[in-house]
Amino acid sequence: MRIKLIAGLLAASTLLAAVACYLLWLATGFLPPHLLDQCDSRGNSRDTAPIVVVGVLTSDTLALRPIPMHSDPKSLLQLRKLRVRVENVLKGAPISETIAVYYFTWAGAFDGPRPLGFWRVGDRRILWLRRDSGVLRTACDGWDGCTEGVWSGAHPDYRPDPRKPLDYALVDLHFTRGKGHVNEIGFVSRPISLRRRAAGDHDWSQCRRSDSLRGALPTRKPLADHQRTKGHPKRA
Repeated sequence: MRIKLIAGLLAASTLLAAVACYLLWLATGFLPPHLLDQCDSRGNSRDTAPIVVVGVLTSDTLALRPIPMHSDPKSLLQLRKLRVRVENVLKGAPISETIAVYYFTWAGAFDGPRPLGFWRVGDRRILWLRRDSGVLRTACDGWDGCTEGVWSGAHPDYRPDPRKPLDYALVDLHFTRGKGHVNEIGFVSRPISLRRRAAGDHDWSQCRRSDSLRGALPTRKPLADHQRTKGHPKRA
């Protein structure tokens, strides 16, 4: 009986927190777009994304939390807004030089693969995107199966060959030394990580933790906002 009471109080507090966040956004005159998380949606993946860009992350801010996952309300998510300075368009029509991208990731501790949001402002990444409710969003939510880090530097003059599959452009970017700073460790290790992914890919369309992990103690937490904007160490 006591356990049921505690569970009910926790559910009620979560609902009240969500309502409070909504009223706060309403009071400030700004509401995040009406987006539904894509967890457990097998139709949404990087392979079906109509837009693919390369860009530098200029900010990553909280839009709304906590948000119960629509397919599993006990799992709490947060909606975040990512600003990106676009350098290359690998797929899709021309796009603005600066874009806003929304994504859902865990609102608390997690145990599993790398989630969306495990990056730092200033990083260069490839993002698989789609439009929804008038805004851009990542092609996946939860676990990060729709962005990739680019450690080879900037490629401002690169234009992909539209007659070739997207994978050719990815190889060009990952294996060609570009301009500006190059992360030498990431640049050298990229072929290894690509081979590992090709050998055994995960089902990135699922946000849900595997059944074997349910009930296990969480071991990692998402980056805090101050960690996302922390500057990189000085480069030689």
